[in-house]
Amino acid sequence: MAKRRGVLGNDPFERGAAHRPELEEGVPPIVRAGGDEPRPPEPRPASRRKRVARTELQRPEAEATEDVEAEVAREPTTEAPTEPEPAPTVAAEADGSPQTAPSSGPADEPTEAVEETETAAGRLRELLEQRLPALAERLARATSETLGLLSPPREVPGVDPYGMSAEFFQRWQPLLALALDRYFRLVTEGLERIPLEGPALLVCNHSGVLPFDEVVLESAIAARHPAHRIARPLTEDFAIHFPFAGSWLNRFGCVRACPENAERLLSEGHLVAVFPEGSHGIGKLYRNRYRLQRFGRGGFVRVALRAQVPIVPIAILGAEEAHPVLARIDLPRGLGLPYLPITPTFPWLGPLGLWPLPARLHLEVGEPIRFDRPPRDAEDRPLVARLAEEVRARVQELLDGLLSKRHSVFR
Repeated sequence: MAKRRGVLGNDPFERGAAHRPELEEGVPPIVRAGGDEPRPPEPRPASRRKRVARTELQRPEAEATEDVEAEVAREPTTEAPTEPEPAPTVAAEADGSPQTAPSSGPADEPTEAVEETETAAGRLRELLEQRLPALAERLARATSETLGLLSPPREVPGVDPYGMSAEFFQRWQPLLALALDRYFRLVTEGLERIPLEGPALLVCNHSGVLPFDEVVLESAIAARHPAHRIARPLTEDFAIHFPFAGSWLNRFGCVRACPENAERLLSEGHLVAVFPEGSHGIGKLYRNRYRLQRFGRGGFVRVALRAQVPIVPIAILGAEEAHPVLARIDLPRGLGLPYLPITPTFPWLGPLGLWPLPARLHLEVGEPIRFDRPPRDAEDRPLVARLAEEVRARVQELLDGLLSKRHSVFR
């Protein structure tokens, strides 16, 4: 038996469709469905074969292949008729591009599902367009009420005449006390020297880029004082009028610094904390840290003499390292800020650069100072200046003692 040739590539002469087993020797002819013997193919005339071969040499292989296939198709065959193929589902358009013929039934289900999805998406989009602005407004208002960032003219229940909200203070005090314990690791000494009741004037040093030492003092007294009293710090104008932060400070208990507010608070029996260094204290460069600036013109002494209250000196150590001021740029007064600080983190990190470093804080309270003088001595300027310098020396003494006992900035 002759060996059958295998299929070689895409050559139409080598594909199985061109294979004629009945022409091979030793292979029985294929019997058709009708039972008739197939006729052997008539031999092609030699002249015709030569003409085809000569033409194939002159034309490309593709054209020669088409001609040979046409010749083979014209040869008579006795194959049984095959069943007609189903009509094609692709119809040619006028431009010649095939397109799928439309059909009905399950094929329409994806289209209907897409239409339903588009309808649902459109309804959801319309709903969001209608409800989203109102929802955003309500969320912003709730956030503002939570943080206490409401404008001063707006009436808020539970706020005293100075702007403090007892509910707001109780909401934030536990968080601040936790930050003092875990983040700043605050160490306090002599808090029992602050009167358990009655008015008193707390005089403290001022340091750091932001007046956060005011909040530290207020929160520490509320958390660790035997009577858990609430001090009312007097804050600079630029801080109390600063957007958002000023409203927060005001709700937490800070009051705008002026003699009238101090005397009124003392007359009501409050603890009032003052920071006589003012903006010069928080703007000190790092190389001048813990060197107290001039205590103004002694206005706190006049207030103490008029109200006949004791002065309690207090020193806070660590705020200079929490916000080390390397340089500063003085700004015009019209901008509302006294200067622009340059620190290792600000303005390089943006607003995050104002976050204080975790320096350990120390707070020490000195012995109260009582002036046995009548209220009329408040008008004696030389006396007021001398008494203010005495208080400044006491605070500086407390700072020097804390510096001598401190072993490290961060522990």
